[in-house]
Amino acid sequence: MPGWVKLGEPLTHDDHASPRLYVLSQRGPLTFDFGDPNQSQNSATAQGSGRALRASPASGGLATALGALSRSERFCWVAAAMSEGDQAVAKGGVAWPIGPSELRMVSLPRPVLQTHQCGFANPLLWLLQHGLSDRLIWPRSEEAILDAWQNGYVAANQALAQELVAAARQTPEPTVLVQDYHLYLAPRLIRQALPHASISHFVHIPWPDPDAWRLLPRHIVREILEGLCAADVVGFQTPGDADRFLATCNAYGCAPSRDSLTSQTHPLVRSYPITVNAAELIQQAVARGNEPGNGAWSTEFKGQTIVRIDRLDPTKNIPAGFRAFGQLLERQPTLRERVRFVAHLVPSRSELPEYQREKRAAYDAAQFVNRRFGTPRWQPIEILYEENRELAMELLGRYDVLLVNPLADGMNLVAKEGPMVNRHDGVLVLSERAGARAELGWWALTIDPTDVNATAAALGRALTMTRPERRRRAEGLRRKVTSSSLSEWLDRQLSDLAEARQNRRGSLVHSLVA
Repeated sequence: MPGWVKLGEPLTHDDHASPRLYVLSQRGPLTFDFGDPNQSQNSATAQGSGRALRASPASGGLATALGALSRSERFCWVAAAMSEGDQAVAKGGVAWPIGPSELRMVSLPRPVLQTHQCGFANPLLWLLQHGLSDRLIWPRSEEAILDAWQNGYVAANQALAQELVAAARQTPEPTVLVQDYHLYLAPRLIRQALPHASISHFVHIPWPDPDAWRLLPRHIVREILEGLCAADVVGFQTPGDADRFLATCNAYGCAPSRDSLTSQTHPLVRSYPITVNAAELIQQAVARGNEPGNGAWSTEFKGQTIVRIDRLDPTKNIPAGFRAFGQLLERQPTLRERVRFVAHLVPSRSELPEYQREKRAAYDAAQFVNRRFGTPRWQPIEILYEENRELAMELLGRYDVLLVNPLADGMNLVAKEGPMVNRHDGVLVLSERAGARAELGWWALTIDPTDVNATAAALGRALTMTRPERRRRAEGLRRKVTSSSLSEWLDRQLSDLAEARQNRRGSLVHSLVA
């Protein structure tokens, strides 16, 4: 279990067997910070400086899903050091154990890390791929984009790929799983150094239509596509994302195939909808039971509760959800003082102006509703702004309605976590633009996230739904989520990688004979 550890304490496994898989991502499954070890039962006083490191689960779908897998599979996970605590782990030159796996942190030069995150990956790629490039504040000029690309994105990909190669070099035919939009160039860099590696790249966020990529210089888009096409398998959350990727490759002169792998530059392109560790969530929910709340929010309210759990991100459409609740209270005055909306918003990329603007918009929308309808004994909207996994799970266990209304989302694992831990047969109100809609839409109330009126109506319907219908929908959601597993998600990719390896060997033999 994550906990406190002495600075300089060895963090390696007793078992020195080679890892089964190598994972490369920008963020790892854990985040590290300093503090008072006496605050934790699993603690150790740091020698010399009196400081101790604490490991906590990182937020986000990638960290949640693969973090759960790392406790059962044997990974060597390579990730960038983001926080001061991460930097301490990276500079210590040791691996942090996670079950049978190990996490290796890479210290990037601060200008590279900053430019990669704040100059290219998070503002440009994130907003572009979610269809929100019109909200981009910086960089907009071609000169600024090229600078962020070369000095941030390219440099970070090179450094992280180099660390992965160093870790995997001793394995004769390593299997490498590259993750997400931060590392589109990594498959090609790894292929050049490890030609016998089996490489997949899984894209956790949406892939847009080819026209969206016109925001970037054409040569950058081609380098992104060529980087991905050096993988054996390129995976997406939905078939639609895979189709749009293929269309983009066609528009820019690449030619991968969804159904066959003919060479290293023609990867297999398929969808692998990611899920959650349902068994672990259920076990945690049972253990949590009817324990009292953690004090961050009132559990004494006797009415119904609408909940949302989101990173504070422009793609999550948070202000529209608050406005929809306000419209509902306007239309149905009888709901006042009988319903509350609790929003757990996780801080995210707060250094970016786009995210600062979104935070102001979210708080302004909530404040408007609270001023319009609030009373001395009732506040319609409560915002809990912190990164707190336990609080999130507690809220998911108690909601009557769960609102998930992103403008775009690769999958959205909150929509899958909620039904697994909820104890009230809560109703899911789900955006039709979330990847999870393809799997969960039959049992959710689906909405157009841009339609505030329709969202208000769906919230009202969810709050007044009969108990039998709530139960039927909740049971359907639970059945669907438990019908697949993270292990199956991984095994499908590994099976396709095995096919790719055989095809590559066959192509090599054919070329030698010819």
